[in-house]
Amino acid sequence: KVQEAMIEALINIAKINDEVSHEKFQLIEQRIARSKIDPQTKLALLGNIESDHSYEVDFDLLAADRDIARETFDAMQEIAAMGDKMTMAEKIYLQMAAQKLGIENNA
Repeated sequence: KVQEAMIEALINIAKINDEVSHEKFQLIEQRIARSKIDPQTKLALLGNIESDHSYEVDFDLLAADRDIARETFDAMQEIAAMGDKMTMAEKIYLQMAAQKLGIENNA
């Protein structure tokens, strides 16, 4: 469940500006492939990367473990930083995620 919530957060930040770039897609695809999530859920996550669906991410679950919270936030920042420059929507989503994850965000 933790890995699934983390990937959901990554998918949300990747598609916040509507179109998911090839680089962002690949990064999320690699995370899904490396996860220990069941195959059916992996397929559902992969299918949602380019859909209009956005997740209600369980940030409380991710925040329960400080290392997981930090890893999630770092991965979200990595995805948001891909491309030309971070958009306002990405910055706002990162600030909200940092708050919910209990992380000091210096972005």
